[in-house]
Amino acid sequence: MWNFIIRIMPVMGAYLVIRFIFWKKRNKDMENPEITSEYIIKSSGIVAGVFYAYTCFFLLLLYGCLIKYGLKDIFTIVCILFVVLGVIGSLNSIAWQVKVKNQNIIVRSTFGIKHYYSFNNITSGAYKKNGAFIVFVENKRIIKFDNNIPFEKFVAQMMQYNIPINYI
Repeated sequence: MWNFIIRIMPVMGAYLVIRFIFWKKRNKDMENPEITSEYIIKSSGIVAGVFYAYTCFFLLLLYGCLIKYGLKDIFTIVCILFVVLGVIGSLNSIAWQVKVKNQNIIVRSTFGIKHYYSFNNITSGAYKKNGAFIVFVENKRIIKFDNNIPFEKFVAQMMQYNIPINYI
């Protein structure tokens, strides 16, 4: 028992040090976001990996259901729906991004459709209770940043242009 604990302690120590470094870097970025003229905001690679694993799992499950039951069983149809959700989530994590160049904003949707905006057009922004951030142009939501996406630079640039930021 003690031999196992002694062997695993260096691995756990290295893991904790790496997690602390990433946590410190993330908090440093949140405290002091640099306002640069060009940057890209997109989903984390971890999110994409989770959706890939999710999709692969349900594809294998679907394959087994099709072999055993065919398309007659409700379980097979549910697996098809979960595979479709996984593919859409994977597409979203790969394709969705917000690219900022000076005052111009290019928002690429899940399916690759680009929308062009400017900071001059933005009327307000709002934080939600769950940590998400929404950007509005004349009461129309144009961008929603979830709480797992680093959007601090965007908010800092909105504050630089004196765009009001509210809390919902």
